[in-house]
Amino acid sequence: MKQQFVYQRDTQVFQTKPNSREAAAINVRLADAANQVEGTLDQFIDDCMRYSVAPFEIKLGGGASLTADLWQRQQIFLFDVDNKPEVVGSEPATAEEALLLFQAAGLPPAAIWTTMSHTPEQPRLRVMIVSREAIANIDQARGFLA
Repeated sequence: MKQQFVYQRDTQVFQTKPNSREAAAINVRLADAANQVEGTLDQFIDDCMRYSVAPFEIKLGGGASLTADLWQRQQIFLFDVDNKPEVVGSEPATAEEALLLFQAAGLPPAAIWTTMSHTPEQPRLRVMIVSREAIANIDQARGFLA
């Protein structure tokens, strides 16, 4: 049996990047315990293509909006490579370059895909890293993201 991961998945499908008003509503829906999902990495990636997700498990019966105090544990970490000209300075990074960069940092990606904001002129990538086991200490998880 394939390994299962717990995460939050929105109930609404989006074809384009949500605006700020929609993002606020997504935050509320993601805080709902009913939207907690258990699935394989393939299911998680598929969900990422259609829904907004929070790649962590929350405390059930939590709050009215998704906040850090609801965080319980996390094994999947998502990093955005936005390729903003003011940051990269020259040519945007390709998926192959992002793969090499993360591998060199000791963080081999489980997957890399383009985001809803991606265009050929302004490539936007999402890199998924999976830790060996779920991290239940928020300071360790923040360190993983730093």
